[in-house]
Amino acid sequence: MSPQKKLSLAIMAIIALVIAGCSSEKPETDNGVPWPTATLIDPNTASADLLSGVPGIDATLAEAVIAGRPYATASDLNAVLSASLDETALREVYKLVFVKAELNDAAEDDLKLIPSSLSPRKFAHEIEEYRPYASMQDFRRELGKYVSDAELAYLERFVYLSE
Repeated sequence: MSPQKKLSLAIMAIIALVIAGCSSEKPETDNGVPWPTATLIDPNTASADLLSGVPGIDATLAEAVIAGRPYATASDLNAVLSASLDETALREVYKLVFVKAELNDAAEDDLKLIPSSLSPRKFAHEIEEYRPYASMQDFRRELGKYVSDAELAYLERFVYLSE
Protein backbone atom coordinates (compact mmCIF):
# COMPACT_ATOMS: atom_id res chain seq x y z
CA MET A 1 0.00 0.00 0.00
CA SER A 2 1.36 3.41 -0.93
CA PRO A 3 2.25 5.96 1.77
CA GLN A 4 -0.42 8.32 0.39
CA LYS A 5 -3.10 5.64 0.67
CA LYS A 6 -2.01 4.85 4.25
CA LEU A 7 -2.17 8.53 5.12
CA SER A 8 -5.63 8.86 3.56
CA LEU A 9 -6.91 5.84 5.52
CA ALA A 10 -5.42 7.21 8.74
CA ILE A 11 -7.09 10.59 8.20
CA MET A 12 -10.44 8.92 7.47
CA ALA A 13 -10.11 6.84 10.65
CA ILE A 14 -9.39 9.97 12.71
CA ILE A 15 -12.39 11.76 11.20
CA ALA A 16 -14.60 8.77 12.00
CA LEU A 17 -13.41 8.79 15.62
CA VAL A 18 -14.03 12.52 15.94
CA ILE A 19 -17.55 12.16 14.53
CA ALA A 20 -18.26 9.26 16.90
CA GLY A 21 -17.02 11.36 19.83
CA CYS A 22 -19.43 14.16 18.87
CA SER A 23 -22.42 11.85 18.90
CA SER A 24 -25.68 13.27 20.25
CA GLU A 25 -25.98 10.32 22.62
CA LYS A 26 -26.31 11.71 26.14
CA PRO A 27 -24.95 10.07 29.31
CA GLU A 28 -27.36 8.34 31.65
CA THR A 29 -25.96 10.16 34.69
CA ASP A 30 -22.79 12.02 35.50
CA ASN A 31 -21.22 8.80 36.76
CA GLY A 32 -22.71 6.37 34.23
CA VAL A 33 -25.28 4.90 36.64
CA PRO A 34 -28.77 4.45 35.15
CA TRP A 35 -31.39 7.01 36.14
CA PRO A 36 -33.62 5.81 39.02
CA THR A 37 -37.05 4.61 37.95
CA ALA A 38 -38.68 3.84 41.30
CA THR A 39 -41.68 5.89 42.36
CA LEU A 40 -40.65 9.05 44.17
CA ILE A 41 -41.22 9.13 47.90
CA ASP A 42 -43.78 11.76 48.86
CA PRO A 43 -42.41 13.68 51.87
CA ASN A 44 -45.98 14.56 52.87
CA THR A 45 -46.99 10.95 53.48
CA ALA A 46 -43.79 8.93 54.01
CA SER A 47 -43.12 7.32 57.36
CA ALA A 48 -40.04 8.16 59.42
CA ASP A 49 -38.69 4.67 58.70
CA LEU A 50 -39.09 5.12 54.95
CA LEU A 51 -37.48 8.56 55.00
CA SER A 52 -34.57 7.48 57.19
CA GLY A 53 -33.90 4.66 54.72
CA VAL A 54 -32.97 7.23 52.07
CA PRO A 55 -29.20 7.78 51.84
CA GLY A 56 -28.46 11.16 53.40
CA ILE A 57 -31.51 11.24 55.66
CA ASP A 58 -30.95 10.06 59.22
CA ALA A 59 -33.65 9.56 61.87
CA THR A 60 -33.32 13.16 63.14
CA LEU A 61 -33.71 14.65 59.68
CA ALA A 62 -36.61 12.30 58.93
CA GLU A 63 -38.39 13.62 62.03
CA ALA A 64 -37.68 17.20 60.92
CA VAL A 65 -39.23 16.42 57.52
CA ILE A 66 -42.32 14.99 59.21
CA ALA A 67 -42.57 17.98 61.57
CA GLY A 68 -42.48 20.38 58.61
CA ARG A 69 -45.48 18.90 56.81
CA PRO A 70 -47.33 19.71 54.66
CA TYR A 71 -45.04 20.71 51.79
CA ALA A 72 -46.79 22.51 48.96
CA THR A 73 -43.63 22.89 46.88
CA ALA A 74 -40.15 21.48 46.49
CA SER A 75 -38.81 24.78 47.86
CA ASP A 76 -40.75 24.20 51.09
CA LEU A 77 -39.06 20.81 51.49
CA ASN A 78 -35.71 22.30 50.49
CA ALA A 79 -35.94 24.80 53.37
CA VAL A 80 -35.95 21.88 55.84
CA LEU A 81 -33.41 19.62 54.12
CA SER A 82 -30.90 22.33 53.18
CA ALA A 83 -30.40 23.16 56.86
CA SER A 84 -28.71 19.76 57.24
CA LEU A 85 -27.49 18.71 53.78
CA ASP A 86 -25.02 20.18 51.29
CA GLU A 87 -25.83 20.58 47.57
CA THR A 88 -24.42 17.17 46.61
CA ALA A 89 -26.40 15.35 49.30
CA LEU A 90 -29.57 17.29 48.43
CA ARG A 91 -29.25 16.30 44.78
CA GLU A 92 -29.01 12.63 45.76
CA VAL A 93 -31.96 12.86 48.18
CA TYR A 94 -34.09 14.59 45.54
CA LYS A 95 -33.58 11.66 43.17
CA LEU A 96 -35.71 9.66 45.64
CA VAL A 97 -37.78 12.14 47.71
CA PHE A 98 -39.51 15.11 46.11
CA VAL A 99 -42.63 17.28 46.01
CA LYS A 100 -43.78 17.05 42.40
CA ALA A 101 -43.98 20.25 40.35
CA GLU A 102 -46.94 21.27 38.20
CA LEU A 103 -45.51 21.91 34.73
CA ASN A 104 -47.52 25.04 33.98
CA ASP A 105 -47.32 26.77 37.39
CA ALA A 106 -44.19 25.64 39.23
CA ALA A 107 -41.89 28.44 40.26
CA GLU A 108 -38.43 28.59 38.75
CA ASP A 109 -36.85 27.82 42.15
CA ASP A 110 -38.87 24.60 42.40
CA LEU A 111 -37.91 23.51 38.89
CA LYS A 112 -34.23 24.18 39.64
CA LEU A 113 -34.38 21.58 42.42
CA ILE A 114 -35.24 18.73 40.03
CA PRO A 115 -32.01 16.74 39.58
CA SER A 116 -31.10 16.51 35.90
CA SER A 117 -28.04 16.32 33.68
CA LEU A 118 -28.92 19.86 32.60
CA SER A 119 -27.85 22.74 34.79
CA PRO A 120 -30.66 23.81 37.15
CA ARG A 121 -30.95 27.14 35.34
CA LYS A 122 -31.18 25.53 31.87
CA PHE A 123 -33.65 22.90 33.05
CA ALA A 124 -35.98 25.54 34.56
CA HIS A 125 -35.61 27.75 31.48
CA GLU A 126 -36.53 24.92 29.10
CA ILE A 127 -39.63 24.04 31.13
CA GLU A 128 -40.75 27.66 31.31
CA GLU A 129 -40.00 28.40 27.64
CA TYR A 130 -42.54 25.90 26.33
CA ARG A 131 -45.43 26.71 28.67
CA PRO A 132 -48.29 26.08 28.61
CA TYR A 133 -48.15 22.31 28.26
CA ALA A 134 -51.36 20.71 27.01
CA SER A 135 -50.10 17.18 27.63
CA MET A 136 -47.18 15.20 28.95
CA GLN A 137 -46.37 14.49 25.31
CA ASP A 138 -45.54 18.20 24.94
CA PHE A 139 -43.11 17.85 27.86
CA ARG A 140 -41.53 14.73 26.34
CA ARG A 141 -41.13 16.39 22.94
CA GLU A 142 -39.53 19.58 24.27
CA LEU A 143 -37.24 18.10 26.96
CA GLY A 144 -36.36 15.16 24.71
CA LYS A 145 -34.32 17.64 22.65
CA TYR A 146 -31.88 17.93 25.55
CA VAL A 147 -31.83 14.62 27.43
CA SER A 148 -31.80 10.89 26.71
CA ASP A 149 -34.99 8.81 26.69
CA ALA A 150 -33.88 7.21 29.96
CA GLU A 151 -33.44 10.60 31.62
CA LEU A 152 -36.73 11.81 30.18
CA ALA A 153 -38.55 8.87 31.82
CA TYR A 154 -36.74 9.70 35.05
CA LEU A 155 -37.73 13.39 34.85
CA GLU A 156 -41.40 12.58 34.27
CA ARG A 157 -41.52 11.35 37.88
CA PHE A 158 -40.98 14.93 39.12
CA VAL A 159 -43.72 16.74 37.21
CA TYR A 160 -47.43 16.56 36.54
CA LEU A 161 -50.18 18.45 34.73
CA SER A 162 -53.34 19.58 36.47
CA GLU A 163 -56.54 18.70 34.71
